[in-house]
Amino acid sequence: MAQFKEYTTKKGTFWRVTGYLGICSVTGKQKNINVGGFKTKKSAQLHFAREQLNLENKTKSKLKNENVTYQELYERWFDTYKNTVKESTYVKTEQLFKNNILPAFSNLKIKNISSDYLQKQVNKWHKKFKQYKKVFNYACKVFDYAVLHGYIEHNPKSRVVIPTIKLDYGIPKREKLYYTKDELQQFLNAVKETCSFQWFAFFRLLAFSGMRKGEIMALTWGDVDLSGKLLTINKTLATGENNKLIIQPPKTESSNRIISLDKITVQILKQWKVEQAKLLLGFGFNALNPKQLVFSKISTNKPLYFNSARKELIKVCKRYNLPAIHIHGFRHTHCSLLFESGLSVKQVQARLGHSDIQTTMNIYTHVTKDSFDKSAELFQKYVNF
Repeated sequence: MAQFKEYTTKKGTFWRVTGYLGICSVTGKQKNINVGGFKTKKSAQLHFAREQLNLENKTKSKLKNENVTYQELYERWFDTYKNTVKESTYVKTEQLFKNNILPAFSNLKIKNISSDYLQKQVNKWHKKFKQYKKVFNYACKVFDYAVLHGYIEHNPKSRVVIPTIKLDYGIPKREKLYYTKDELQQFLNAVKETCSFQWFAFFRLLAFSGMRKGEIMALTWGDVDLSGKLLTINKTLATGENNKLIIQPPKTESSNRIISLDKITVQILKQWKVEQAKLLLGFGFNALNPKQLVFSKISTNKPLYFNSARKELIKVCKRYNLPAIHIHGFRHTHCSLLFESGLSVKQVQARLGHSDIQTTMNIYTHVTKDSFDKSAELFQKYVNF
């Protein structure tokens, strides 16, 4: 039974609750409450009821789930998590757990995983790879689940200190993140000379649209309005369960967008559409279907492999001694050149489908070398002394 008493201090009038809560399942001893500082009697009553319920739930879970392991709780958490994200996302998360988290925790009883043990694992992750914070945060989702459902009373993550010292993981820094205008022109000319016309059309569209790799690989002719010079971006290619390539909605809601195309890119796409139809017909495929992929493996008419574009890029760059960037770098290139051409931040954000304008601004600050070199000269001409 609880008692609620009003009392007064120099700071004002408050309420205190005292009473018996029940038997603690961990210690087996009686647990009482004696807490003050509540502004109203009702808030004191609510606090007592909440503490009683917490103790009751913990007692039930202690008796029922005493030997539950981290692996078992991970599986329960993951079953729920799968329904909150896209297939490609939960596949990556599942792989992260299998490779980095479950080997350390899977067979341990959740109640026996201490803050000290978790701290040692975080320290190991910190020394092993750069994304140790991401791994730690995902590992703790299972602990959060355990606390929420009453399997453990205290979350071991609360006493863990996250390492902050940056280490050298032996990963060389890529100084080249994107192409300047001249470098892009050199690269596209090299692709035209070296690769099939499909790859020339692919890299031209990639550089002149700012699409993500998954978006361009999922693009169908039904998304391309050649007469109106418009492109509808409404899906992306991703890796699903069992490494199967799947088509799914784009990265964010703002990624659904319609963008304009320049006339030269449109002309290249028209030429490719005709050539593709002839090539596919030779393998018995009808390319007139609006769901036909704009870029595909001709012999099977299946989506291109994710690493195929990168392989073509490396081949071209080695042959012509050009700097190599990652495929996502073409999106960065497009963004930088849009700014150089005079578009506003909001215009660029809409065209690229950035949900957060800060992402656009981060690229805006990375001015190309050409713009940087001209800045002092332009300033001197302006002040004219």
